[in-house]
Amino acid sequence: MRLNVPGVHRHRAIRLAEKGFDSVDKLVQAKPEQLMTAEGISETLALEIKKHVESFIDDLNLKDYQRQRRIAQTLGKNVTIIDRLYNERGDNFARAFNDIFKNYLGLDSAFVGDAAQHHVDVIIETKEGKIAVEGKESREKKRLCH
Repeated sequence: MRLNVPGVHRHRAIRLAEKGFDSVDKLVQAKPEQLMTAEGISETLALEIKKHVESFIDDLNLKDYQRQRRIAQTLGKNVTIIDRLYNERGDNFARAFNDIFKNYLGLDSAFVGDAAQHHVDVIIETKEGKIAVEGKESREKKRLCH
């Protein structure tokens, strides 16, 4: 109740608390689907709750992840690729961004990397030639593609 989320009155706040969402940290960690298990919480309201609690997140990487996931879900998009980009490590991270190139952008790309060897991760074939892509983590632990 102290968060003053529009649409979350006493009854809904109690239902959220009964499901274990009784702190800002737990609301931050929860996915909208989990919030919807509480009586009276629709998908629209769950996304509004997530939007509201983003302002309480200090970790910029986590804040970006939560915001990007919420926006994709609001647009009715599959959030699996966002989850993979933020949560996978090593070769699995490189496979995730290859999936973006191939399945979302329609590029002729192939995973070729080996994180242990620090080699190129993905090759994209274009009419003009090949593009080599290697995924890296920045010092701030944010994901980057170069």
